[in-house]
Amino acid sequence: MALRTASPHHHSETFFVSANDYAFEALRLMRLYRLDSMPVLEGQQWLGCVFEQDMRNAPSGTLKEQDVKAFVRACRC
Repeated sequence: MALRTASPHHHSETFFVSANDYAFEALRLMRLYRLDSMPVLEGQQWLGCVFEQDMRNAPSGTLKEQDVKAFVRACRC
């Protein structure tokens, strides 16, 4: 599953996606939970963030063919 909580000890949920998840699934989850961005992890390593706007502006069909890693940008969480 692409949507996860970072820690059971947090008072609010922190969602992230795996670098190997499909981009269309990350976009679907961001829209569902009204998030502008989500952190991306590869295993236990933080890679950066994906942004809803970047994926929304991708060419048609691209999101079903590429994984989240193709959309990762550096960010501060």
